[in-house]
Amino acid sequence: MLSFKKNNPGKGTPNKKSEKSTPKDAPQFLLKGTAAQKALAEEEHQAEQRQKDRENRADRFWIKEGNDTILTFLDGYLNDEGMLDPPMYWEHQLNMSGHWRNWFVCLKTINQYCPICENDNSALVAVFTVIDHSTYETKKGDIITDQVKLYVCKMQTLQQLRKLAAKTGGLAGVSYEVSRIGDNAANVGNMFQFLEQNPVKDIIAKLSTEEKKISVFNYEQVIQFRTVEELSKLGFGGKSIGDESLSEHL
Repeated sequence: MLSFKKNNPGKGTPNKKSEKSTPKDAPQFLLKGTAAQKALAEEEHQAEQRQKDRENRADRFWIKEGNDTILTFLDGYLNDEGMLDPPMYWEHQLNMSGHWRNWFVCLKTINQYCPICENDNSALVAVFTVIDHSTYETKKGDIITDQVKLYVCKMQTLQQLRKLAAKTGGLAGVSYEVSRIGDNAANVGNMFQFLEQNPVKDIIAKLSTEEKKISVFNYEQVIQFRTVEELSKLGFGGKSIGDESLSEHL
């Protein structure tokens, strides 16, 4: 049993630095003083950036193989030549932490060096805003439906959409039953059954609520763009990012 004695101040055994000090050749890994404050400031900055990214994040549409759902496009207009003309950019999709839900804008989109390209090939993608009319119930019992999502597709899917848009004068306001059939089918669907077409303003007016305002995304805000410096800080450039390559599964 422990026994504690009350000693008079100054009468006890003085605390002395241990004789077993850190060996001179031991790695000095602890941050102190200015270095510690700099690391703290950097961590706070990154935390603020992560919070900002979460606030600006838009969910991407995808569908499980063998399933179907109903989508309504809110944009996807034809240009003066009658061609579907969505915003496009080069993108990397990487397998990190055991999943593929990691997307990075390739800097060659703006004609700059991209460190990710050292180990991965980017793909040209097109982006649309859609309403996903699928319905599900949360653990709290809330019913979720009519969610506005990003529809990001590769060129094979875009060719399908261009043919569909030519029949309806564009995709904006068009609703399709979308299915994903086949192991190698794009995860945004590869079968499109026309259902109906309505003015976009009428769709927005019908489905918007006080809590949920429906509108076309500002893509430059919701698609996260990282500079070469930011990508380098994440470890890209001169390092392996995985041996697996991604096919037309977007």
